[in-house]
Amino acid sequence: MIQQDFLPRDVEYQALRRFLKQVERAETGTLTENMASALAEELTPRQQQMVHMYYVDQMLMQEIADNLQVNVSTVSRTIGRGRRRLRRCLRYGGRALMETLEL
Repeated sequence: MIQQDFLPRDVEYQALRRFLKQVERAETGTLTENMASALAEELTPRQQQMVHMYYVDQMLMQEIADNLQVNVSTVSRTIGRGRRRLRRCLRYGGRALMETLEL
């Protein structure tokens, strides 16, 4: 049986928000830039858009739905899928990045 790391939802939200903000400011040749590339490859354009709106812009799901003219359940599912893909990215390099940000 595979054990997965689960964080409380508010801790995960804050960690992902901080991570995404750092990735946006990536400098060439850094671990952050490598993570930005991995995210671009891992998330679909729609997931990138909604994840950014939710975590970085801190919009409510209803606001995102209204803005993109989609159902709230679509936003919720898309962000959830994006979050699962982000967890994979974090598992392969994100922890090292977050440790460097702590310094």
